[in-house]
Amino acid sequence: MAYFFKGSAWSGTYRAKPEVAPVTASELANRLEAINQLDVPFQIERGSQPNEFFATWRYADAKWIDLARVRGMKRSLRVRMVMDEATHKVRATDYVASYDWSAGRGGANLEWKAGMGLVLFQREHQRVFGLQLDEQGRLKPELSYAYNFNLEEMKSPLMEAVAHAGWDWRPTVWQGPKWLRWLTE
Repeated sequence: MAYFFKGSAWSGTYRAKPEVAPVTASELANRLEAINQLDVPFQIERGSQPNEFFATWRYADAKWIDLARVRGMKRSLRVRMVMDEATHKVRATDYVASYDWSAGRGGANLEWKAGMGLVLFQREHQRVFGLQLDEQGRLKPELSYAYNFNLEEMKSPLMEAVAHAGWDWRPTVWQGPKWLRWLTE
């Protein structure tokens, strides 16, 4: 089991650019937050810890009506990044969640899924046909809703910013305590 954790982290590691001297944690934090100024489909937010950041992509948040049922769908993916200035590593853990609901004459259905770990690649496209509801529950004139998701579009700018700052990007299955890092790295 330990080899799975170590192998997963090793396979997704993105090394610092060899010709670049590592910058300080505060400079790397500024560079990560500067990604918000780019045309990217996610947002960087500071976490509750000083060297913690989250990149969040909410790639589906829709409500629609089809075949006399009311439905809702939410999807989110977050990458938790913790900077370790002593080793010049950014430890990244992926968090995914989905929430789907529907109600109609046949009854109601609720489905919720969540997970954390290491996602190496993911692409998704979905199109839903039906009448759309706005935030107040009123009908909108749109007959379909579509979304695309490509994990590489999210992780590539993060990994490049980290590597160009002279730091290593180190994916982890979970963010354990320092004394257990031998298991996940």
